[in-house]
Amino acid sequence: MSRIGKGRSLALRTAALALFALSGIIAPPALAAEGERVFDPNLSLIGGCKAESLDPVEDPGCPTTPPEGPHPPEIFRDTRAVATDFHGNIYVASFGKEEDGSKGRIDIFDSSGVFIDQLAPSPPYGPMSLAIDSQGVLYVGGLTVGKQLYRYIPCVYEPEAGNIEYCNAPVTIASGLDSRPYGLAINVENDHLFVNSREAGVVEYSSAAESNEELRTAAAKGTGMAVNASNDRIYASHEPGGTSIRRIEIFDMTSVNGEDEYEKVDSIEEPALPGGDIGNLLSVAVDEVSGHVFVHDTENKKLYEFDEDGEFVTEIKELTFSGEFGAQIGVDNGPFSPNKGYLYVPSHKTGTGHSFAFKEVTEGPPVVKSA
Repeated sequence: MSRIGKGRSLALRTAALALFALSGIIAPPALAAEGERVFDPNLSLIGGCKAESLDPVEDPGCPTTPPEGPHPPEIFRDTRAVATDFHGNIYVASFGKEEDGSKGRIDIFDSSGVFIDQLAPSPPYGPMSLAIDSQGVLYVGGLTVGKQLYRYIPCVYEPEAGNIEYCNAPVTIASGLDSRPYGLAINVENDHLFVNSREAGVVEYSSAAESNEELRTAAAKGTGMAVNASNDRIYASHEPGGTSIRRIEIFDMTSVNGEDEYEKVDSIEEPALPGGDIGNLLSVAVDEVSGHVFVHDTENKKLYEFDEDGEFVTEIKELTFSGEFGAQIGVDNGPFSPNKGYLYVPSHKTGTGHSFAFKEVTEGPPVVKSA
């Protein structure tokens, strides 16, 4: 596959952004404080050509965002997860319209949102979580009879050129995981895979090159999973079934006890929130540059930001998020990504699935001097 042209109509995008700011859904860029994340309609995708109130800028390659190019066969349906590879290519998992997940699919876009390829899982199942390592190995958590975790080895992986294709049969890494969504994360330093589920809890696997051997565990059972290799921290939601316990456990990757279990060093709990209420089905992501942690509370449809010490920073309120069945958020920590630090949030509130993108403001508002 060859990379599709990335040209944009600057005038159209500028006009669309101006209208979007006036709509009140997001604040004008001049009002955004440094470090704050603001909605980016250019990299927010729906998998097709359709402008709407939530995302007024059509996907790249549409008539209003030339040059025209290909798109997935249909728009996203029931978007469950968004993840990026080391080069900022965007992977979006749609569960599909059928309750059994048989219409599920994974769409792949380059770092500017241009469509590259689509993976229709075989046998058919609903993909619910994603992670991609440095070699393009794709891990997919799916809703199947065995509730399995799959590994896909790419047959073509030239990420900088936009050539990505998965044509090899998947390999099962683990079975019997929770029927609910579960979290996946990659350690960018060694390609180790971390999995969190309500049934098995947190398990670390070696890289695909090392056959994904089970290595260590951590005492948390939930749906959210994130790893910060820059400060050796593991973040995992702990929400065991049948209980009201809901928090984010923090573990030290440099500290392991005699049973090959990571030691807990801290946690993010309900008192950290202004309202003191953490819901169910939590998704977790971490920005390795700032150390900030993002928690998507899919039960309460809220998106929170905490600092590296677990202190509450803000609630991102620009959009209304959905995801009653869990939705895996992601931060682009790719070492070679032009969009490093971008936050991606899946949502399917309006029937049309979304992959919302938020960029970090690097400069504060201009200083207005009095006369």
